[in-house]
Amino acid sequence: QTDSIIMLEMVQREHASNGSSPANAGAALMAAAATASAQASSRNKRRGARSAAAATDSEPDVPLVQPSSTASSEGQDKEQAARLVVRGAEAALTAIAELFGPHLIRSVPRLWDCATLPLSAAYGPATATTTASLADSDVLDAVDSSLASGDGAAQGVIDALRVLLALAPALDQALHPQVADSLPWVLCALVSRYASVRHMAARTLAELCIVITPAAMLALVRRALPSLADTTRTHRRQGVAEAVYYVIQRLGETVLPYVTFLMVPVLGRMSDPNEQTRLVCTNCFAQLLKLVPLEADIPDPEGFPAELVAQRDTERRFLAQLMDSSKLEPFRIPVKINASLRKYQQDGVDWLAFLNKYELHGVLCDDMGLGKTLQTICIVASDHFLRSQRFANEKNADCLPLPSLVVCPPTLISHWEQEVRNYTDSLRPLCYAGVPAERRPLIAQIAANAADVVIMSYDVVRNDIDLLAAQNWNYCILDEGHVIKNARTKLTLAVKRVKARRRLILSGTPVQNNVVELWSLFDFLMPGFLGSERQFNEMYARPILASRDAKQMSHAQLGGEQALKALHKQVLPFLLRRMKEDVLHDLPPKIIQDHYCELSSVQRFLYDEFAKSAVTGSLKTSLGSATATVQPKEEESKARAVPHVFQAL
Repeated sequence: QTDSIIMLEMVQREHASNGSSPANAGAALMAAAATASAQASSRNKRRGARSAAAATDSEPDVPLVQPSSTASSEGQDKEQAARLVVRGAEAALTAIAELFGPHLIRSVPRLWDCATLPLSAAYGPATATTTASLADSDVLDAVDSSLASGDGAAQGVIDALRVLLALAPALDQALHPQVADSLPWVLCALVSRYASVRHMAARTLAELCIVITPAAMLALVRRALPSLADTTRTHRRQGVAEAVYYVIQRLGETVLPYVTFLMVPVLGRMSDPNEQTRLVCTNCFAQLLKLVPLEADIPDPEGFPAELVAQRDTERRFLAQLMDSSKLEPFRIPVKINASLRKYQQDGVDWLAFLNKYELHGVLCDDMGLGKTLQTICIVASDHFLRSQRFANEKNADCLPLPSLVVCPPTLISHWEQEVRNYTDSLRPLCYAGVPAERRPLIAQIAANAADVVIMSYDVVRNDIDLLAAQNWNYCILDEGHVIKNARTKLTLAVKRVKARRRLILSGTPVQNNVVELWSLFDFLMPGFLGSERQFNEMYARPILASRDAKQMSHAQLGGEQALKALHKQVLPFLLRRMKEDVLHDLPPKIIQDHYCELSSVQRFLYDEFAKSAVTGSLKTSLGSATATVQPKEEESKARAVPHVFQAL
């Protein structure tokens, strides 16, 4: 109420002093009243709805995580009414900004104070915070502590950001320098400990990137993105990741000049230990990846210094390597491998090393017999060696020794152990198998780093996942990884609980039945990269499957082709597949021949006796009844008349 009275009196007094017309004054009074009322109503609503979220960062306002709605009809009515209040407040603020134009701050200073004074009170003068480092400054932690005092300071910051969010698009261009002055406050709020503050700051920054694109994007790239590398403060990574998400959504294709600046920092968080950050960054990377082909000929961003432009050129080389594996830099294996690699195998190791360098994950789906196991052993041995060297030199916690996990069918466990021992002396393999009583002591060996590579079957992972999920792994390798093609099985859900820095799938047939299986594989590798399962079905699976129906119209078939091409471009950087005929040039072309073999006298006798036996008659009867519903009548009689010895199978 106090805000309403002050706003009304202020607008009336300033209109009288400026000699404005009664009509304009009345419109401004109505707009001011609506604004003040909306601020009060919105404030009361947010205090109740966000108090729990603002108290901790365990439930951040991450845009991709949408809770299921269980509100009653009364609660839905209140929510709808609250939305109307917010829309009315936004309309009122827009009307005031358009009414006063370039004179808004001078004519209605109290309105601008609503958007800036709480931020200045919380974070200090903008000139002081401009030079502060978001990643290193302990001042912001002290500010967060002061916001928790319970005097409404945190809500004041949220309200100020919300007013700035609503005002910015309607402000006259002459006021854009004043808007740019508020950027340091927005960036400070972006890395707040409180989820509601971060959420509003992320939305506000995205809006400012539309209004003052060069200044806001420069601030995001230079000052905010480094916080994504802050491994000690989860809330800072969450805030910046959410800001990047909203910037991509709001700017659309306008973000093209900045794609390379955003991709690499976001890419590094696709394996973040925090699930919310990981999901948001994976989604952002997927959206940016679609724009990479359009980015090459875009001019340099306006207002960016030379060192950042040079950085973009460096990161463009990374994008070129990501999209074309033939441009990868050669990787020198630092450990002894007891084998001579073929050219295509070295290319495969180069690709795996590229994924390792940029903390990416992928599917190695070479044809059977091309050496997927050998290539995998090379990169695992190299990574373990390099990590141990960095830890010895730097004592960095990120390089602590961690075992790698190989999950394979039970028949391949001993094969993997033998291959590891044969190809390298730098890895210590451990077969995690047997009955539960035999496996239990092995957990202690794994925790004590007594093994570098732990090999187990899929069934063992499913049964012991509670123990295995408590262990951090370096690599998690799924041999014959198409086993997890069904996203809802207990086995798949168990495998996806494994916590690993690197994830790799080996499979000669990654897609066996339909394209939906690909979603489950990538949900293990990079959750969120292909969206949710429902989104994947709507965007890719259904159009592709529908296009295979010959009865479909031409536009449906065209839509399926376009969906298939889009999916191919999306997953291509993370799939490597070579066929034998493509890489083994010394092999002759495959020739299929049919050889007819005559039965010996004994075989002929057994065949005839079996054909005459009662077993054959019963088999013909049962098989004939089973196929009666699927075979035409003219084919049914013919099928029953021709007995076949292999029908017994």
